[in-house]
Amino acid sequence: MSGIPDSEQQRLIERLAAFVEAESRALVSEAKAARDEAESELAETRQRLEAAERAREDAERERDHWRSQADELGKRTAELDREVRALRFEAQVKAAASEASRELAPEPGEEITDVAGAVSLAKIRFPSLRFLPEAVESAAASTYTQPEKVYAAFEALDDLADARVAGSLGRSIKDWLRDRGFEYAAHESQTTMGMYGGERTFRYLGAKITMEEHIKFGIGPDPRLHLRIHLMWHEGESRWLIGHVGRHLTNTKS
Repeated sequence: MSGIPDSEQQRLIERLAAFVEAESRALVSEAKAARDEAESELAETRQRLEAAERAREDAERERDHWRSQADELGKRTAELDREVRALRFEAQVKAAASEASRELAPEPGEEITDVAGAVSLAKIRFPSLRFLPEAVESAAASTYTQPEKVYAAFEALDDLADARVAGSLGRSIKDWLRDRGFEYAAHESQTTMGMYGGERTFRYLGAKITMEEHIKFGIGPDPRLHLRIHLMWHEGESRWLIGHVGRHLTNTKS
């Protein structure tokens, strides 16, 4: 620099260098601050993105859960609808059968003159009773003199079937029938079944079934003064199968 002493030039150069260094430091500091701010914003953005992703996944899981629940409810609704239709149909059939029985069947007190008549009328009026051929044959051969009691027992069994299906029995079968005035036994003795079980064995739909359960009327050897109804509950059909309506079957006291 012409005209400026060397010492002055040196001071100017040093001042310029100090200025440049100060500016450089300021720029570096600003750049670092800007970088730190950008990194902080990037971290916050990443956190928001991760939170949004988790929320989306939660929403999808919740959506899938409720969709599954809706599907299950739809299936259950369809099942209940079918059950309701079936129950309505069954009620209509029973109502029609009951109406038909009232129209077709005579009054019990007027027409039941023998055990065979009691069975014939019960077949019409009580859909929860299924009489096997042996029951009809034994009834036809019976000379029991109080057939109206036999019919009353069939009526009680029909009511018992309704209570059993509805789950409103509330006590044992023996107690239920005793309250209606009938004596019921759930089993025969082992000796009787070992020696005479064949008399209590019947065929139904190709299968052998044993009927130890029975309702008792009277005692003694005279068939005019006693009668037995042998029966069993068929779970699949929800009704009574009746295999014998007549004389006391053979046992160890016969």
